[in-house]
Amino acid sequence: MSRIFFFIYFILFNLFNLTLFLLEYCCYAIVYMLIMVRGQRFTFLLFLIVC
Repeated sequence: MSRIFFFIYFILFNLFNLTLFLLEYCCYAIVYMLIMVRGQRFTFLLFLIVC
């Protein structure tokens, strides 16, 4: 019983970490696009606020 519970917890924890990783990756991608399109100073401030 406890082994099954641990297995479910392990899967949920990995999904949570994967979601955080994807959110962080999207944040970096958006910031990189803004740097390419607009000025760097504004983008750097936005990067500090968001991340």
